[in-house]
Amino acid sequence: MGALVFTDLPRFPLILIGSSCVGLAVLLTRQTQRANEQAEAQRLAEQAASKEPRVEDYLATDPVELELGVGLVKLADRQRGGDLLRHVQSIRRDLASKLGIILPKVRIRDNLQLGRNEYRINMGGMPVAGGEVSPNRLLAIGPGTLEGDMPGLPTEDPAHGRPALWIEHDVRDRARQAGCTVVEPSGVIAEHLTATMARHADELLTRDATRHLIDELKKTSPTVVEELIPGAMKLAEVQQVLQMLLRENVSIRRLELILEALGDAALRTSDPIALVEHVRSRLARTLCAAYRDSENRLRAATLDPEIEDQIREGVERTEDGLCVRMSPQAVEEIRRHVAEQIEPLVQSNRPPVLLVEPRVRPAVRRITAAAMPELAVLSYNEITRDTIVESVGLVKA
Repeated sequence: MGALVFTDLPRFPLILIGSSCVGLAVLLTRQTQRANEQAEAQRLAEQAASKEPRVEDYLATDPVELELGVGLVKLADRQRGGDLLRHVQSIRRDLASKLGIILPKVRIRDNLQLGRNEYRINMGGMPVAGGEVSPNRLLAIGPGTLEGDMPGLPTEDPAHGRPALWIEHDVRDRARQAGCTVVEPSGVIAEHLTATMARHADELLTRDATRHLIDELKKTSPTVVEELIPGAMKLAEVQQVLQMLLRENVSIRRLELILEALGDAALRTSDPIALVEHVRSRLARTLCAAYRDSENRLRAATLDPEIEDQIREGVERTEDGLCVRMSPQAVEEIRRHVAEQIEPLVQSNRPPVLLVEPRVRPAVRRITAAAMPELAVLSYNEITRDTIVESVGLVKA
């Protein structure tokens, strides 16, 4: 329109139309800018709202959590050469093959409230274990650390309480020649985490985890599952039996055999203790294989019949399980005598085993579990015919 002003056309209408077009263009531009600004403001508001944590998020807890001090964070950083994550990932595979359960993933995070070289293991938001490692040293574990001529900082293996030394890297070969097991700092934490999760495996076997195991078994052995659940037993009752087995460090990997045993025994009783004993007798070969040597010899301490009678009379079965009616002094006396008789097994680095009469086995386990969690209490019904039992001591009254 401005160009047409310099022609023979009427100028006033051209100027009026051109000015109107300019004004309209300015108005539309401002409206477009205002709309874009409002859209951007709304986008930023939505983004800020999405970042704001929900109140419900504070109710959730991680099943297993590993907290690291500032000095140990590099062990979990792959860019800095840390291999802790690789160790932690292998723990779930190892425990699945050993115990037969699928453990939850482990969350690793730093905690400024811990010491620089400290770590802590939490389960369900509550601390259950912890320790301290030297990130720039190696841990030498074994009898060679007691000789006194090996340089290092005396300590204990956090996973099993064995004597150990924090040594420098240049004495690694010397420690191995002395019969020590040399472990990297990340391996020390991973081994402690493995032992802790195995010790609390019964707590990690939730209802959903039990359902998942049974659903997986149903793909290969549907008849076993359909005969037992939900007709003979409920899922909660099966979970309780599996938890009681894990509490005594009994693998549930042979889940098909366990459910078959439960299907046979559930027709006669609903007592979980009796069900567990029946399952253990069916797992006799697995139990014996875990504690005997390459020559099929099972070295174990035994109980005097007089003590077995005393325990049988001092323990009562209730709706909540076993109830110990014995005096604290009598219980402590039995524990002390048992500890004395299994000491040769512990000193020779063999698994401590106590062999008892089947009817008192749950009660003996209940009495000794707190003071001697590593003690395996077996009954005579759980010994296979090809197992040679060798008594290392008799627990007398």
